[in-house]
Amino acid sequence: MMSELAALEGVVEFALPGAAPLESAGATRGVWEGKPATVEIVAPDRFCAHLFCELMGSLFPFELVGTGASWVIRLRPPPGSAWEGRLLLLVQRWLEACPLPCATIGYGSRRYVFRSALTHTGIPIEGDRTGFQTSRSPW
Repeated sequence: MMSELAALEGVVEFALPGAAPLESAGATRGVWEGKPATVEIVAPDRFCAHLFCELMGSLFPFELVGTGASWVIRLRPPPGSAWEGRLLLLVQRWLEACPLPCATIGYGSRRYVFRSALTHTGIPIEGDRTGFQTSRSPW
């Protein structure tokens, strides 16, 4: 089981739209607070980058940078506010609208892969006749 968890490190999956909300995670708050940093969203093409900017509206100041085949949207979130939740909802709406299976988000020196709730994770488990479970199944 530990090997499966290690393989998922840095991967975040969105819950289904009807899922119960989680409790506030005050312990993780310190990771995002402090110095203002740039958040980078990687878009696979110009269309997806444009759609992200349309969905975002005036929520965050941003810069759009073409990096060859992909595009990077650099956001400047306001320091000290609860911008993380708004960003995650925006990314979820964007993944559904494009549709994309996942999004890569950089913050500080870290990179995260956010998976859409519409995708499945093939993780082998014991006792399952298919050998895999979906992202919607509990551990």
